[in-house]
Amino acid sequence: MDRSIPRKALLLSLLMVCGVWLYGVFFLKKGREEVRVLIPEGAKASQVVDLLEEKGVLAHPVLMYALLRTSGLDRRIRAGGYVFSRPAPLAEIVLNLAFRPRGVYLVRITIPEGASLRRIARIVEDSLLIPADTFLARARDPHLIQSLHRKYPEIPDTLPHLEGYLYPETYHFALGVGAREVIRTMVEELMRRWKAYKPRADSMGWSLHQVLTLASIVEKEAIWEDEKPIIAGVFHNRLRRGMPLAADPTIKYVLPTGKRPSFEDVEVLSPYNTYRNPGLPPTPIASPSESSIRAVLYPADVPYLYFVAAPGGRHFFARTFREHLRYKALSKKLLGW
Repeated sequence: MDRSIPRKALLLSLLMVCGVWLYGVFFLKKGREEVRVLIPEGAKASQVVDLLEEKGVLAHPVLMYALLRTSGLDRRIRAGGYVFSRPAPLAEIVLNLAFRPRGVYLVRITIPEGASLRRIARIVEDSLLIPADTFLARARDPHLIQSLHRKYPEIPDTLPHLEGYLYPETYHFALGVGAREVIRTMVEELMRRWKAYKPRADSMGWSLHQVLTLASIVEKEAIWEDEKPIIAGVFHNRLRRGMPLAADPTIKYVLPTGKRPSFEDVEVLSPYNTYRNPGLPPTPIASPSESSIRAVLYPADVPYLYFVAAPGGRHFFARTFREHLRYKALSKKLLGW
């Protein structure tokens, strides 16, 4: 792009500096649409202008470049994340780039309860502009996992990834934040909350990893909060008897489509297949909510060993396999599957 500055623009840009301030203070209004822009370290004024033009923020790139260069404001541009309206008034762009400190623009990001690591990566990419592949790579980084283990010994240092350890909550991050910092913040939120439950887990002989793993299954099975302790109670009963958990969500976790498991799918050879393998799967399958964690630690004292889906997102619970088969037939009739 030709960045030669017309002579008339030199004088005009000097006059515009004061005008920008007055316009920005008294008349600046955001547009309805917002766009996030990440200015890299060491970016020159021409690169910044190109980036803003590419994002649809800047309507007059030559004028913007002239203003930055002749006023010396190009030396005040800080790397980091910015939020602009699109298109943005020239005053807004200058004020944001040159007069507001890095990190002042915080992005609100909400991780839903029961979100998988892949879904969290997509949310982070959309909100914080961190590529999903980069985020997933950091969540699988053994050096980061070992670092977290040193700070929090309850976190196994042999984890293949941090599935289930990124606490579902609303966070505020500055654009430009790195994937490691995002991951650390989410893990630290989990560990902060875990303090209240650790004594109970210790009394049960359950580790953090075991609790998160079963809680993630409860999270994916239960829609209604009042059913979580009952479902957790069923799973505890099955574990005590050495029965497979037979939980559909663990099979969905390894299926590429995430569809409802078919009869063929329940035969898949995977350590996450809780129909074939007794006990818990190797890792959590999602980020469980606090209510699911609590349900695992304080399960309902129920006699049930089976449950199947019922209308309205609820479940039929059964004591015996024969009773379970009756409910299963009823479920198929009512739900049409």
